[in-house]
Amino acid sequence: MKLFARYLPGLLVTVLGALFLFSCDNDTVVGSDEGIIQIDAVVFTVTGRSVSSNKLSASGIVKNTGSSRISPMWYIDGEFYADSKKTLIFSGDATIEYSKTALKIDDSDDITFQISSKVSIKNCDPGNYGVITIDDCSPMIRYVEITTENENSSDNAICIKGTAGYPSLYNITIKDYASGIKMYPTLDALMRYSVIDSLSYDDGEGYCIKLYSEGESGDESATIDLSWAYTDIVPTNGNYAIDNRNPKHRIWAGNNWWGNPNPEKSMLFSFPDSVYYSPVATTPHGLGAGKISIPQENPFQTAVEFELAGDYESALEIYYEIIQNETDTAYKRRAIKSIIKINHAKNLDYSGVRKIIQRESAQAVKGYGQILDYLSCEVLIKEKRHEEAVSLLTQKADEYKGSYMEVEMLTRAAMVYGRQMKNKDKVKEYADRVAIINPGEPILDSLYRLAGMTLNIMTNSVRNLRM
Repeated sequence: MKLFARYLPGLLVTVLGALFLFSCDNDTVVGSDEGIIQIDAVVFTVTGRSVSSNKLSASGIVKNTGSSRISPMWYIDGEFYADSKKTLIFSGDATIEYSKTALKIDDSDDITFQISSKVSIKNCDPGNYGVITIDDCSPMIRYVEITTENENSSDNAICIKGTAGYPSLYNITIKDYASGIKMYPTLDALMRYSVIDSLSYDDGEGYCIKLYSEGESGDESATIDLSWAYTDIVPTNGNYAIDNRNPKHRIWAGNNWWGNPNPEKSMLFSFPDSVYYSPVATTPHGLGAGKISIPQENPFQTAVEFELAGDYESALEIYYEIIQNETDTAYKRRAIKSIIKINHAKNLDYSGVRKIIQRESAQAVKGYGQILDYLSCEVLIKEKRHEEAVSLLTQKADEYKGSYMEVEMLTRAAMVYGRQMKNKDKVKEYADRVAIINPGEPILDSLYRLAGMTLNIMTNSVRNLRM
């Protein structure tokens, strides 16, 4: 465990106020001369431990043994690992406070970030990204409360990015932030039993959920599954509950609470005709709900419930049927992502989903075809065929030059070079290409760290890390 005096982007988890120890004493600290100061005059004392078959937790005190006062912002840097069931568990009530990104999750498709009671995230300042940031992966996150006391906050509580991503959010509370969930184009998410309320923006520029579209055509936008989600989504101050930028894609959002029992649809959604929000809940749900009554018109919800119950065979059967019968490409791509996720979790063969991607690609147009190309690369990555994956990603980046997907392809290739292939030179090469196209790309900092370098976000200058 190490203590630092300023936020270091790219942390998996930043913890303030409570101390959790998960195998992080032997790591080499990395940092630069610019803005990152390791505080050595401190002593960590563990005051309590708890170990069981599926839980490891610790609490403790950080004591300043030096002559100088340590004032915010400071943070503890640690790494957190999942158990044999691939569940990362925080035990007991904990608070993450006064950091930037509190949870940054990438390359963690099969991990469940589960809090056994509750984690409160307060007063974090993530800038244009999110207090919780999920990048190109599909974890499950449960029992998190995100709040702020900053009345002038312009931040997002949760930011989700990356074409292969399909995260699940359960029992999430978001209050007082300017905006709730921001989702970049071409990705999908699922939310259940949650609350988004009391947005601080008062000029109509905020949102509970924003679904971005790709380019002016809006061919493929982000989507979120809120079907029978037992969720309270309460817009305030003229903000939309769902700012859905693309009328092409249906959004199922029945049996949720929208702030009153007879809401005006045009005030809730930017494209109201694309949102199926009936029946409307007549009272708030709060966190948690009873047994779900599955509407027959939405087979995707049925498949999700089978998957959550562990009946993967039934879930896969429905996902394959959805791909065969659906006309909405958002539902097709979500079903394909779900099949890939199940195949990865259960170590199944990918030949079936590969054939589906090939068949769909033969008739796909515009954004949907690009997403299928990306998912083809994702299958190669899951199969550990990394050389083929980065070669295809590079080829497709050149093919889609000038589009949103060019950057998506390049950043995914850089991640594979860094995380799976351990080739820092290639990571830097691809990060440099991304930086030229979009100097403000949020993932650039993570890419340069994989290359052993650090990015000064204010000047976009790059420096070598001290190893």
